[in-house]
Amino acid sequence: MSKHHGKEGTITDIPQDTLGDETGRELYSYSYRIETEDEEIDVWFRHRDFVPVSQ
Repeated sequence: MSKHHGKEGTITDIPQDTLGDETGRELYSYSYRIETEDEEIDVWFRHRDFVPVSQ
């Protein structure tokens, strides 16, 4: 389990790339930079990191 699991934060940046074209899942094109109350998390998250693959 990630050390970030369960933390709440705010999305500070949403860059887009071509991964959605490659996978056929449009939402996979977006990455998210998250900032918590204490820090900006030095990890880029994808949509699939937040929801089950079936969604």
